[in-house]
Amino acid sequence: MIENRIHALLIELDQRREHVEGRNPGRLRGARQISSAVRRQRREGRAA
Repeated sequence: MIENRIHALLIELDQRREHVEGRNPGRLRGARQISSAVRRQRREGRAA
């Protein structure tokens, strides 16, 4: 499934962002909340 591949890439992106922004956990937390909301919208069939 293409969706699973996209999901895996998004998780990998989150992990890389965590590595880069690890010195600023507050901003990372906000970014993670946004990306999880985007994922939820994609899962429901809406465009990000």
